[in-house]
Amino acid sequence: MKKLIAATLFILSFTGLFGCSPEEATESSVSETASVMSSAESSEESSQNSIPQSSVEESSLPAHVVEDRKGYLKFTGSSGNISAVFPEDFSVLCTEYTPSDGIYLQNPDGTATLQIEAIENEGIDRETLVDYLRDNYSDAEVYVNDSKNIICKSAVTDGSGNKSVCYMKAVITEKGYNEAILYFRQSEKGKYETLFNKISIS
Repeated sequence: MKKLIAATLFILSFTGLFGCSPEEATESSVSETASVMSSAESSEESSQNSIPQSSVEESSLPAHVVEDRKGYLKFTGSSGNISAVFPEDFSVLCTEYTPSDGIYLQNPDGTATLQIEAIENEGIDRETLVDYLRDNYSDAEVYVNDSKNIICKSAVTDGSGNKSVCYMKAVITEKGYNEAILYFRQSEKGKYETLFNKISIS
């Protein structure tokens, strides 16, 4: 069997990458909380004085992210290996982590993040990735949905006792697999379960 790099970033979700929220940050975090919102707000304020509002909205989106349709955004990787459509809730770049071929986004208040990434792993197939996830995340719910997406849903408690949820959606590609990983507070599961179902990845 070829080298399996399955769910590398899924593993990282359990070691502190869910950390773009100012409310969740602690000194023991793997990395400090990004101050994305304050810089985004100040640049938006200065832009509003010089250009029309519609241009401000377009320019405030991260690179490679555009409006897809009402209420949805679309990300297309610069490599062309990955694209995803997702709810507009995730419109702010999160700088805690930079995928090599993808993007890491957050909602405006930093309490939920969406990681979109193409993972190179030639030779992997759907069954192998499902088996890997089931073997390594015994408490997770792992299955293949009707659209042939691999789904992995798991909950995690950090060192401070904060409970978070990690949902992964993955599709197999010629070069490996593409994934969308949604992190959010367990207390907001109802809201983000709905948003997760609206994410499509290819």
